[in-house]
Amino acid sequence: MGEIAQLESRLSDGRGTPHGLLRVTTSLAFTTHQLAPVISEFLARHPRIELELLPTDRVIDMIEEGVDIAIRIGRLADTSFMARKIGEDKRLICASPAYLARYGTPRTPQDLVRHRCIVSRERAYLNRWAFKAGSDVQEIEVTGPLAVSEGEAQLQMALQGVGIVRLTRLTVAQAVREGKLLSLFEAQSADSGVPIHAVYPHRRHLPSKVPAFVDFLIEKFTPPPWEI
Repeated sequence: MGEIAQLESRLSDGRGTPHGLLRVTTSLAFTTHQLAPVISEFLARHPRIELELLPTDRVIDMIEEGVDIAIRIGRLADTSFMARKIGEDKRLICASPAYLARYGTPRTPQDLVRHRCIVSRERAYLNRWAFKAGSDVQEIEVTGPLAVSEGEAQLQMALQGVGIVRLTRLTVAQAVREGKLLSLFEAQSADSGVPIHAVYPHRRHLPSKVPAFVDFLIEKFTPPPWEI
């Protein structure tokens, strides 16, 4: 029955050829570091699709704003949509070689309280970094002379050696691979992974452009290219 429904959907959607305007929203970080490098390949495969990317860190109303697919990072609260998991992500503590050469390398998580960390004033909970302490979890509240709420700006500040930063791997993976940032306390981190889903409305006749893009996401991000 599922195969018949899928066939009906494809027949009602231009004989199965993905086409039309596809509106996709996700975070600025995911757009910049993960989607942008692979979008040209998707468009080459599906020349009849026009793609509109809507990068934003706010959770938008997909129906009200006419969005076809949302890539959501974190636990899903709304179960009225279809969702397919495309990966997981964790946060990573890192600093540039220039910062470590100037201020020294912290040897233990407790040393972080004496270092210059890049923090967030708007989301204070992000300034409490969790570490394994035997069978327990210890939170260390970090401080620093610079507060930046937006992750991409935090990344640029860290690359300039302003301070130690804690950001998602999908944001910093490339910089770490290139040696522009060095990871700290990775084995001691108590951060739990958060899922990444492609979310879209539940419709009987789903336009073929939607599963085409979701399948592409799973293909490109399995395994996740942000694993270090």
